[in-house]
Amino acid sequence: MLVRYRAAMDKDWSDDPNVKEPLNSLVDLQANMINLPETQMKGIRGLGNLIDLSPEKVITLMMMIRTNAGSIHLPNVNKVGCALSSNLSALNHNCDPNAVARVLDGCLVVGMTREVEKDDELTISYVDTAAPLTERQAILRNHYQFACSCERCVREATAGL
Repeated sequence: MLVRYRAAMDKDWSDDPNVKEPLNSLVDLQANMINLPETQMKGIRGLGNLIDLSPEKVITLMMMIRTNAGSIHLPNVNKVGCALSSNLSALNHNCDPNAVARVLDGCLVVGMTREVEKDDELTISYVDTAAPLTERQAILRNHYQFACSCERCVREATAGL
């Protein structure tokens, strides 16, 4: 992603019609910032020097990836990597989602997990839906910086699960 971002600064490359998702659509992605240890900061500064980007830009891009990346799955195989998509980042979280998003052959695929009505918001889960409430909440708070208040979380919190 960092090299791709740097290459996109070259207008000839960024206008390439073979790019599946325009890079300029990624510039507005949310980047939830976290404090990084000095050892990681040292590596980030070195990485930035390699590709001629400031450490601040590298950190912002890394946090965009951390906040918005989705899993890449191969047919009949579990997760093999992650991808960054502004389209994927438009899907909000719910612990009882009505959709699932995957990246297959470089394309975002969204499938329904149940019937939805016209104008229903499509939601995916950012966490393992089989995890207990406390684990889901901790991951969402630490990684995505929000507390989930979906119907499932409210129901489980009220029941003391």
